[in-house]
Amino acid sequence: QAKFLSHPRCPRGAHRPPILQPSRAHGAWGTARSSMSEVRSLTVDRRLSRQFDGLFPERDLLASEHVVVTLALQTRHRQSAMSTEMLEERQQSHGVLVDRMKAFCEHFDSIGRWCDFIDPATGQPFRSDSATTLMDCDERYRKLGFEILELGCCRSLCNEKFGQCLVMTSAWVAASQAEAQAAFHILEGDGAAAEAPTDAAIGEAADAAP
Repeated sequence: QAKFLSHPRCPRGAHRPPILQPSRAHGAWGTARSSMSEVRSLTVDRRLSRQFDGLFPERDLLASEHVVVTLALQTRHRQSAMSTEMLEERQQSHGVLVDRMKAFCEHFDSIGRWCDFIDPATGQPFRSDSATTLMDCDERYRKLGFEILELGCCRSLCNEKFGQCLVMTSAWVAASQAEAQAAFHILEGDGAAAEAPTDAAIGEAADAAP
C-alpha cells in the first residue's frame, strides 16, 4: 500500500512536497545512488512493456531480456520554479544526461547489445525513429519509480531522493539486470567533471552566450 514520504530540503531550502512511494510490484529493481545522482533499473516484463508500446516500434521488448534504466541528476532549482537560472541549469543538466547516456549506449554497442535512450529535451528516442514521445512529466514514469505532481500551473516530476530538484531520462537495453548494473558507473559519472553543473559553470556559460 502506498504511503506518504517527507523529504529533506532541496538545496537552498527549496520546498519539497510529500510524494507517494512508487509501487515495486512489477519486475526486479536495481539501484545505485551517489550524492548528485541516482541510477535505477527495472526488468521489462509484459505488463511494463504494454505501458510503453510504440516507443521503439522496430523493437520487441519481450523477444529477449530487456531492462529500463533511469538516471536522475540533482539540481539546485526546483524544476517547477520557472526562472532564467533554472532554465540555464536545466539545459546544462540535459547535456550531462545525454553525454552519459551516449557513453552507456556505446558500452553496450561494444558487446553487441541493442541500447537506446530518451532525449530529455524532446522526449524522443535518441537513436530510433518513433512517433511516440516520453517527456519527463509523462504519467508512465510512475511505473519507473517517479511521481508526477499536479501543481495547477504545471506538472512536475519528482522522486523520493531529490523531490522536485531533478532532471532525468531513461535508457532501454537488451541486457540482464546484472549486465545493466555492471555499467551503472558510466551513468554515475567519474569525478567532479561529470557531475551536474556548478553555479560557477552556469554563470560562465551565461557570460559566454551571445
